Amino acid sequence: APLNPSYPVIVSRPLLPRIARRLTATDGMLGRVSPKSRGRKVKAGSRGRRVRGNAAQASAGAATRPGAARRSPSSARSKFADALLDQLKVLGDPESVPSAFQAEVATSVVLGNMTEAGTKQGVKPEATRELLVEAIRHVVEGLERHTPPYAYPVLQALAVLAPPEVVEYAAEAAAELAGDRGARPGADDGTAPPAGGAPPWVDDLARVTPGACYVTEDEFGETLAVRCEFSYAGSAEPHCVFGVIDRAWHGAVTTLVVSDEPGDKQLRRMAKDAKRKGSEVREVSHAEAGGLLRDAIASFWKYGAGPGADLGERYGLLCSSLAMASARAAVLAPGAAVTDAAAERWPTEARRALVEDFLASPQAAELRDPIARKVPHMLAMCCVGHLGCEPVLIGPSVLERVLVDALPRAAIAPDRFGKAVPQAVRAWTDWLAERNKLTDRSRRRLGFSLRATLVRFAGAWYGPGAQPLRRYLEDLNDEDASTGDVVNAVIERRVFAVPLPVERVDGLAEESDGSRREPSELDAAVQSDRTLITVMEASARGVSQQRFPSFVTVVQQLWDSDPPEVWEAAWRLRDAGRSRDWVLDRLARTWDAHGGDDERYVAALKEL
Repeated sequence: APLNPSYPVIVSRPLLPRIARRLTATDGMLGRVSPKSRGRKVKAGSRGRRVRGNAAQASAGAATRPGAARRSPSSARSKFADALLDQLKVLGDPESVPSAFQAEVATSVVLGNMTEAGTKQGVKPEATRELLVEAIRHVVEGLERHTPPYAYPVLQALAVLAPPEVVEYAAEAAAELAGDRGARPGADDGTAPPAGGAPPWVDDLARVTPGACYVTEDEFGETLAVRCEFSYAGSAEPHCVFGVIDRAWHGAVTTLVVSDEPGDKQLRRMAKDAKRKGSEVREVSHAEAGGLLRDAIASFWKYGAGPGADLGERYGLLCSSLAMASARAAVLAPGAAVTDAAAERWPTEARRALVEDFLASPQAAELRDPIARKVPHMLAMCCVGHLGCEPVLIGPSVLERVLVDALPRAAIAPDRFGKAVPQAVRAWTDWLAERNKLTDRSRRRLGFSLRATLVRFAGAWYGPGAQPLRRYLEDLNDEDASTGDVVNAVIERRVFAVPLPVERVDGLAEESDGSRREPSELDAAVQSDRTLITVMEASARGVSQQRFPSFVTVVQQLWDSDPPEVWEAAWRLRDAGRSRDWVLDRLARTWDAHGGDDERYVAALKEL
């Protein structure tokens, strides 16, 4: 297709055409624009120049439309909206964008650029999506006030590809603009303006007929590939949406492509890949395929790419395809998306029943001590709570993400639990491989992956990213450390006594050998380090040095729960609305007054 030199496009039939020119004018802005500014009203007189006719009515009444809440964008957001519109202007040039397919591709890429840029600047996809919605509102509002020749095709494209929050707003703005001209631009009744009118493809946007849909999965069930064909009315050339869903990461889409490559060629490649992985391609209904794509895209917006995902060209292609793929999924399966399905299917009771089945199996016969029998519960919790996947799913990706990322960061247990993990994981993996009826080839591959991952597990378990609460449980016996209610009670009490590393005061603790450590580096499991943490905290609050011993004493009593009345008193005072600093000070004064007499001290604590 002819290309406007100011709008360069890299055309590749197997891949989605990409807009090469990025929104460079907005680089660095995403980190400074906060969605918390939403909801601010525009002051009187800030609406710009007056617009006549139906367009003026649209502008005046737009605030009553769904999704049309007025905003007062920051300078950065306004600049982004301007850059966004500058990219979309090409939709008014029929030579550069000669068809509905090219128009939808161009719009999808422009909208996807923000998601890609935002993610690479550390903005979560969900927050980036909110910023995109605000920018689109700003664009629509501007096109209501000013009606350049490209306004109608831009509004029509946004009406089918923008996020649902602003789709109706854009659609009604387009309808009002069409009415202001006396007829819908591009209509065949001869009323459309010959110059500056909308391209002829505006009526074909998103008006597609779905064709065949196919799915295939890998040998472990960790990834699912979906391919769906579509065609425009009167067009002999179909296009398709191809997506790969990561079942080991909240069921989020991890690869997404809109392609106009011949369908039979894609299908042959898909079948060849499935055969290599011991699977097959099967045809599914429109509703099933659309639901898979819809939910996977929604999960991506909520959770982003999986741990360790490559944010290179493939990720850029995914972002550029999101809008168009979402519109096609809505054609296949209208309705609200479903996320967090694994959590709904596997509540605590269901996970407990699954683990009990495992513990009763021959594979778990060697797991006799409380720690080893606790590990499977932790594995199931990591799958559902952190990876958003089924706890019965087992494969190389699940093993790596659980053992190297989720378990070390999430497990609230003494460090010695790490020694029991390898044996328990081997038994758990063997049991699930048999339960899922994996082939011998798949089991060999899984075993090799498990051995390699366990080598990395030790470094992750004791590494800097380990769960800091583990150091608060080091002195618990195996039975107590394996009992959830006991662990929760101990954590609550000890975190009150000794703050978590991220909550400690600033400063440097000097050791007897002259070395220095920050409070966050001190180990709560070591009594001398707890003393340093307490002293530094008291000093930062202006407590006199003469009172330091009293604070150290009551903190140690809270840590040990000895006497138990000290924590009971702290609990009552905290529940009465007193701050932690106030409670510690009151406990220290009580110790100062009665510390030499245990009976009087306990009696005084009961009176607090």
